[in-house]
Amino acid sequence: MTDRNLLQSDAARTPFYTVANGFYTTAAGRVQDRSGQALAWANAWGSDIAGIADPCAGAAIVASANSDREEVRVYEVANGQVTPASAALPLPGPVTALWPAESPGEATLVVRNLQTGQYEVSRLGLACTQ
Repeated sequence: MTDRNLLQSDAARTPFYTVANGFYTTAAGRVQDRSGQALAWANAWGSDIAGIADPCAGAAIVASANSDREEVRVYEVANGQVTPASAALPLPGPVTALWPAESPGEATLVVRNLQTGQYEVSRLGLACTQ
């Protein structure tokens, strides 16, 4: 169906895979802003992103890494700009799903463990370190 997962704005009308805090991943795996501009700095991101509330800064994105690495990282979103807000969290395998959890500062993560072949579900939460 063409009416599912379709982003529409004045600048773009395109299918998308996932959306997070003003950015989206296209069906082809590119991260773009709402105007449809590709974000070169997001080349290290995989196709799974989740927008969550950051208790320290307001808005954040949890993003999987591209296929070269099995990890996720948190990015702070402010004024349309994204900056890394955490060290990379290594994972036992590739991310197969990532979405915001019911609680505003959390995300649900599904990973396929390469050692066991099993799928593992985790809840990621953000906390201030100050």
